[in-house]
Amino acid sequence: MKKMWILLALLLLFICGIMVSSQAFEDLSVLVKETQVRSQPSYLGKVLAVLHYGDRVKAGEKEKGFYKIQLPDKSGEGWVHSSALIKKQIVMNAGDSEVKKYASSDDVVLAGKGFNKEVEDSYKKEKNLDFTPVDEMEKIVVNQSEIVEFLNKGLLTGLEGGE
Repeated sequence: MKKMWILLALLLLFICGIMVSSQAFEDLSVLVKETQVRSQPSYLGKVLAVLHYGDRVKAGEKEKGFYKIQLPDKSGEGWVHSSALIKKQIVMNAGDSEVKKYASSDDVVLAGKGFNKEVEDSYKKEKNLDFTPVDEMEKIVVNQSEIVEFLNKGLLTGLEGGE
């Protein structure tokens, strides 16, 4: 009789554990053109992977403004800043394969925000605006080692990012 109670208690604990772990994760979508999955909840963490607009991930705990996520291919886990994720599932109405074939991720993101190349061209004509500085800024890429070197030279230690 004692063994039966022990087995019942273990079974109950196992079921509770499954329920808690299944509630700990929520499905989120990537809201930005692309975002980096990092090894720790910090902008200085090693980049493990890159996610793209519309990718779905399972997110768990939140720390320092970052969600711990499971990679879409289930090959591992990492951290993504919460500002890059949204609860809403992003649906591409033109058919996923066709959108990816004929539209760049830039086009998809801009269209999702109500802005596209035609709108930009219209602003350039009608408002006499020059987007050249914006276009140049978008081309700037700073790699991780340059960021770390900058922080070290400036004696900026303890930066963990996120908040």
